Amino acid sequence: MRRLIARYAKECSTHLEVITVWDDEMEKEELPHDKPHIKTISHSHPAAIWFERKMHDDFGIVVERAL
Repeated sequence: MRRLIARYAKECSTHLEVITVWDDEMEKEELPHDKPHIKTISHSHPAAIWFERKMHDDFGIVVERAL
């Protein structure tokens, strides 16, 4: 299993960008400003809940927690 290093968001002029940093790679996901939704990874990586909560608090990104 990959190890989660960090997960954070940044604001770009035309979208929000969510960056997930793993021990072996980095993934980027673009989200629209008007409806920013992502799926949680906290089921497989429990520490992600803190990163996802921060993204919600700072940018209003809705984290979908469906099982």
